[in-house]
Parts: sequence; C-alpha cells; structure tokens
Amino acid sequence: MISIRKRKNETIIIQNFKNSYFFTFSSVIGAYCILNFLSILRVDINITYKVFLIWFSIPVIIWLRKSYKNEKLILRVFIIVNDKKLTIKTQEMRKSKKDKIIFLKDIKEIVLENDKRKAFNLILKLKNGTEDKTISTDWYVSELRIIKKIILEHKKKGGEV
Repeated sequence: MISIRKRKNETIIIQNFKNSYFFTFSSVIGAYCILNFLSILRVDINITYKVFLIWFSIPVIIWLRKSYKNEKLILRVFIIVNDKKLTIKTQEMRKSKKDKIIFLKDIKEIVLENDKRKAFNLILKLKNGTEDKTISTDWYVSELRIIKKIILEHKKKGGEV
C-alpha cells in the first residue's frame, strides 16, 4: 500500500509493508483456532487437518523469527523525488535505516519486472551499468506504475528527458 504526498517541488511516496508480513502468521493461527472451536462443538474433523496445519505453521514461525532477528523484514520505503535527485530510505525491523541517493540525470531507464518469487520489482537502470531493485511489491503492479510515472514527471521537469 502506498501513500503519495505532493508538494511544490517534490513528491514523497511511502510504501508500507507492515500488514503483509503478519497476515500469514495471523491466518495460520486463525485457522487453527477455528479447527479447535469446531472440535469443541463435536463436529467431526479429521486429525490430519490439524497435523497439516501445525506442520505448515512451524516453518512460517521459524522464518518470521529468523527474519526478525536478522532485521531483513522491510517495514516501509520512503521515496522522495524532486527535480534533481531521488532519495530512497528503507526502514527495516528494529528501526534501522538505509539511504540511497540517485540523481535523476543518471537514470537511463525504468523497467517493471516480475521476479521468480512472484514479486514485482521497479528496476532503475543507471548510466554506469548498475541496477537498483529496492522498490518492489507483492501483487499491486499499479503502485509501481504510479511510482514510475512520478519519477518520469520529475525527470522531465528537471530538463533531462
């Protein structure tokens, strides 16, 4: 989910990922609670569903725990675009931040690409041959199109086409 704040000479785009990580965890717990509630009501539920749900939830819980310890879960991405530069600030778990500054005149092209893990990336190809894949989303390609449009608008305002 993104939110866009436009000012006179710059645009601030905030990409929020908080809800996407905890959705899987809460859905596994919710399904297990529903199965337990139905078993209390004496509805005949096969034990294999419960065993499958438990064995499915264990890797998810382990992945969330490891990611939380290693601070790999990205919570927010702040994208600040003005007529000269693009600033990308990523906020990960435990409040660590990483900043990238890219000048708009150095961007050769902007490409939307589908990743192997069913994620979509906004790839910024720079003139020196490097690529930046910081901006990504799981299922909303329209968000990346809006971000691409805003970056290209500011690039045109800056004089470079």
